[in-house]
Formats: sequence, C-alpha cells, structure tokens
Amino acid sequence: MPPLTDVGAVLNISSIPDWKYISNWYSDLSTSLAKQDFEIKETVAELFKDKKNLTELQKAKVIYNFIEENVSYSNVPFMHGPIIPQKASRTLNTKLGDCKDVSTLFVAMCKEASLKANLILVDTRDNGEKHLSLPSVDFNHCVAQLRTGGKNYYVELTDQKLSFGSIPTADLNSNILLIPHDGDTAATLLSKFNSKNRVLNSLMRETTLKFENNDFNFVRKTSKTGVFASQMRNDYADKGKDKQEKFITQAVASEFTNPAKLLHLTLPDLKTLSDTVCYEYAFNIKNELTEVVGIKIFRIPWSEAARSLDFLSLETRQFPFFTWAFSAAEVSKEIMNIEIPKGKALVEQPKSVSLSCSVAEYSLTYNTTVPGKIKAVREMKFKKDVVETNEYAQFREFFNKVSEADSKQLGFK
Repeated sequence: MPPLTDVGAVLNISSIPDWKYISNWYSDLSTSLAKQDFEIKETVAELFKDKKNLTELQKAKVIYNFIEENVSYSNVPFMHGPIIPQKASRTLNTKLGDCKDVSTLFVAMCKEASLKANLILVDTRDNGEKHLSLPSVDFNHCVAQLRTGGKNYYVELTDQKLSFGSIPTADLNSNILLIPHDGDTAATLLSKFNSKNRVLNSLMRETTLKFENNDFNFVRKTSKTGVFASQMRNDYADKGKDKQEKFITQAVASEFTNPAKLLHLTLPDLKTLSDTVCYEYAFNIKNELTEVVGIKIFRIPWSEAARSLDFLSLETRQFPFFTWAFSAAEVSKEIMNIEIPKGKALVEQPKSVSLSCSVAEYSLTYNTTVPGKIKAVREMKFKKDVVETNEYAQFREFFNKVSEADSKQLGFK
C-alpha cells in the first residue's frame, strides 16, 4: 500500500516560495563542487588518450564505466553531509561517495569532456506521490542527467552493476527536480523520473522441453535487461563456477517438487555493464510426469507463473496497491517449445487465453500445427504502477484467471 503521506491526514508547511528557488539554490551550491580540478582534467585526458572519434554518448559511457568500476558507493553519515556533495576531485581521490557525490563527479568529468550534464534531485517513489506537496529540500536521492543528440539520459551511479541509462524500480516515475548547470533555466515544477531512452526492465525466456520416461529434460535461454541484468551481475559476477551452479540449481529447484539436476550452465562475462545479460542452462527433473489411467500429465514449467496469490487475499481494499513493489518486470515474455514423445498425442488441444484489465495485460497462446510439438508463448505487461481501490476487484479477478491459465495441465497418451 502507499505510505501514510499519500493516504493519511498530513499538514505541510513551507517557507520556501517555489521550486525554482530550490533549483537555483542547489545549482549555486553544487556547481563549484563540480569544478574540473587538476585530478579531473588528468583523469579525463588519460581516459580518452587512445579513444578517437567517439560520439558524445560513447564518451559519456566511457566516463560512466570508469566511475562504476573505480568509485564505490557509500552512505556512511560521518563521511557525507545530508545535502551538500563533496568536491568531485575528493570523490575521485578517495574512490568513495554517496549518490550526490558520484553524480557530481560524473557531471564534472562530462564537463571536462565537453559534454552537457547536470544533477537531478530525486524523491524515490517509496516516499509516496504526495511527499513533496510543497517546495522542500526533503529529497533522498540524486542522479545525473546527460543531454546529447536531442535526447536526455538519466544516469544512476549508485549501483555498480547497472548498465548506462537503466532506471531502478524505486526511482522510476518518482518525483524529481532538475538542477540547472552552465546557464540552464531553473526548473519551476517537479517532473517524473522516466525517459524514452532508458533500458526497459524486462525478462525474456525460451525453453525447449523434452520427456524421458517420467523425467523432464529442458534447456532454457534467458535474456534480462535493466535492473534484472544488474541483479544477475550482483548475484553471480563475483562467484566461482561451483557457487554459480549451486545458486542456479537452488533457484530452478524451487519451481519443482522433485529433485533437479543441472546438466550444463553457460554464463557470459558478467564484469561488463552491457544492457542485456543472456545465459543458458539445462536441467533434468526426476519423475515430474504424473500418470493417470495411461495418460501422462504435466504442468508447463513457466518461470514467471503466478503461483502464490496471497497478495490478493483481501476481497476489498481501503487503499491502493503498488504493482511496482509486487513486480519489477515491465515486460515479461516466455516461449516454451514442448516435444511430445514419438507415437504419443495430446489428449486435448489446449486453448489460448487472452486477459486484460486496466492495470495489466496477459496472453497465453498455443500453436500445435507441427505434429508432435507445442509452441506456447506467455506474455505479461503492466500498464500502470498503481491499482486504485475501485480497480482492485477487476485486478483480483484478472490475476486469479492468470493463475488458472499458468497452472493448466496438459496430457498425452
């Protein structure tokens, strides 16, 4: 549910005249701290010494990757003030900084490389939509903005595994205030933290499922972007092969009731900050097929299946429901290629399902035109971040139907 600032009775009082005042004030305060000191100039010169004919966006990514690799995020109170960033050169020398420190360093290095960048103050959306109903300095986060080629890119620098231009779930659609730099016009209103040029937070999977006696044998290829690529790097980049295999096995085994055996795992180089992480694994699941009066019965092993509906236990709600806190995936697509054993046929042709409500869309399509093969495609897309109380009954019915479709069993004989 939303925080109390959105749904409770709150009295806000401010002596600050408008948002423009804060925008100009923070610009005056931070501009001198983004100064291109000798250390900044030297570092930027070294970075681009052997890199010629780069576009502005490529230059920005070089700076971004340098900061992500060399400067650690830290929010230890005795090292950092609550409002004022430290000098960019100090962050560079100590290799340590909080959100406003690393963002200020990025702006300073961009300016030295003749790029246009500025700071953005962020009130993350877990604080609520109405947290800053009046002009205030009560922001809890800071990012940078790059402007190049007529496009704006928001740059989050506190996650050292996040690709350039990706926006974390807690930041997305939160309230932000642009801080002018080098003669820019001050912001007069809050705006929303989103961009057409960002990387979507998506999950794409394709699985080939075969049967051996009563076992499942499947190969799954997965593609993750945005925050999911970052999570993958955070979970596996610094682990050895044995631990990688152990954690993947535990994750997959949780989807089944019977033992899961890893057959192979192929992971990419997780040290690079690419937009997308693609990997593949294969598993054997013992005795996953159930036999009833000569019919082999199985449930399609969707990774993103709606299994538990505990979040919908209430029949009615007094307050809205945050879908972004429930699922970070803006787009989720899964393809299942199922091979029926030779000489066997489906007992019943599965029916495709298409569901929609004001909050989300879901589809599950089956293609059985090729003999002995089923191609099932599951897609889910959220259209809104919040389920209002008057939409809850429809949303609850929608997800119950999604769960029913996801748990549909098929049989062959």
